Amino acid sequence: MKLLGREDATQTIRQLYQAYVDQYHRIPRMLIAVGGTAMAYHDMRKLSEDIDLYCPEDAFLPLAAELEAASGLRIDVTSQTTLFGQLDIRDIEKDAQVMENVEVEMDGKSFSIDIAAISPETLFVIKANTMREKDRDDLPAILEKTSPEQVFQRLEVLLSHASSWGARRDLLLNVANEMQIVSSRSGFCRSATGCMAPPNSVPSTSSRRSRRRYCSPCRMPRSISPNGPSPRFIETPTSSTPRAITPSPTD
Repeated sequence: MKLLGREDATQTIRQLYQAYVDQYHRIPRMLIAVGGTAMAYHDMRKLSEDIDLYCPEDAFLPLAAELEAASGLRIDVTSQTTLFGQLDIRDIEKDAQVMENVEVEMDGKSFSIDIAAISPETLFVIKANTMREKDRDDLPAILEKTSPEQVFQRLEVLLSHASSWGARRDLLLNVANEMQIVSSRSGFCRSATGCMAPPNSVPSTSSRRSRRRYCSPCRMPRSISPNGPSPRFIETPTSSTPRAITPSPTD
């Protein structure tokens, strides 16, 4: 199977845009990269097995199927904002970030159309809730392009889109659990104050007496061991237990 990179995705999207223009004689709304393709556009990953796209118009679906059959590439296109289970990204076009643009021809004139990708924050929330080990493995690379604060700000918006209290609970617990695991491995502060200062964002100070490192923002001892602190929720990276676990009353 051929692995696909950013250039493959850009070329495929340009072909989809051109096919749309040729058939409908109008400029389409922009396509949005999701999944591994979005990671490629954000320079989190170089290659992916397929090209993952969100299309705001159903008219792209048969065009993508035709191009997939002709090219032999795996092109996964959806027009649904509910990308995974109960996670409804209804503001996906507002959240998307323009990564580059391509030229298409219509009536002898050239037109430029943007290519976008969902934000790193939305990527983190999605992959923290898929229950797939390969998606968990992507989380450290995603977090390098954003911060815990930004992820939780985005999560707050996505929680308002959830259809039920149970869906909101699961989204929150899964993201909090994965963030704790990833940030502890990455050296984020994680002191008792709740500070989430990234590593190397500000210099830490050391106490000569105790030889413990202190985080400059919160002035508390930093937890920077390879394994990090014990997770708040009952979960480890290798655990087979359900990921959304309600904390006990003592937590």
